[in-house]
Amino acid sequence: LSFHRFDEAFDVYTKMREMKMKTLLGLDRLIRHNFLLDRWERAYGIIQDMHKMGHPVGSGTYNLLLGSLKRCGMHKKVFEVIEEMERRGVRKTLSTINIALHCLSSHRKYAETMKMFHECGEMEPKVEPNDSSYAYAINACMGVGKVTEAAQLLKGYWARGGE
Repeated sequence: LSFHRFDEAFDVYTKMREMKMKTLLGLDRLIRHNFLLDRWERAYGIIQDMHKMGHPVGSGTYNLLLGSLKRCGMHKKVFEVIEEMERRGVRKTLSTINIALHCLSSHRKYAETMKMFHECGEMEPKVEPNDSSYAYAINACMGVGKVTEAAQLLKGYWARGGE
């Protein structure tokens, strides 16, 4: 969709909302395109509307918003949205964790990064950290001069079959 086509699609969505239509036809595509355009405020409004209309909003939709916020450098807002997910009972996924790890490690928040990294193993169902998870955790260690901790993470990564 071009910006022009997006605006047309958003107008249709707005009219559907005004008519209290309970359909998700094309709504997910509209949200995904909106996130790609970094128009996160409008996309966040769509998510809020979906909640008001009683439509379920899952981890995937929230992760699209979180990724957009991350790309815009709005790291504080990332954590506000994660808190909202938790309040609404939406499960965090490895993608959610990795977005949070990126934001934390880029601000050299070592303790918070490591806590979030270890949260992967405490999730239900259990989630194994992936290459990105390890990279963010190692980056956080190196950012504050914790070379020994970074080396331990790297050994753990290799032990799990990382390359």
